[in-house]
Amino acid sequence: MYGFTDQAATNLIPLAKSWNRPPTLEKLNGCESSGYIQAERAYQLTAKASSMSFSLEASKDRPMHNPCFVIKKWTNKNKCQLEVNGKALAPGTPFRQGITRDTDGTRMLVVWLNLQSTSPVGFTVTSD
Repeated sequence: MYGFTDQAATNLIPLAKSWNRPPTLEKLNGCESSGYIQAERAYQLTAKASSMSFSLEASKDRPMHNPCFVIKKWTNKNKCQLEVNGKALAPGTPFRQGITRDTDGTRMLVVWLNLQSTSPVGFTVTSD
């Protein structure tokens, strides 16, 4: 890992683990996964429905640290509503989102969460 921080090196271990051995995506519904793209530090999904759900199977050996999801073929012009373990989150500090375009011109939704866990976490993403 390169860069500047005011944290001790031991505080960066969960982050490094989450990049090198990311939690697996499981229980996919309404989407398909292309897995974790290490160069992007993001999970790549393809939307198959306007509502999708999945879980990240985080553990002590495979911690989740500020996950990012790139959802291809996002058909809605609007952003999403997000639930984590059944609880709705409002955009802002808990999570950030934006819509960008893929190389073929189709919309992609990018979601980043300010969230760490060493146990499985469920996500639900729906169109606004």
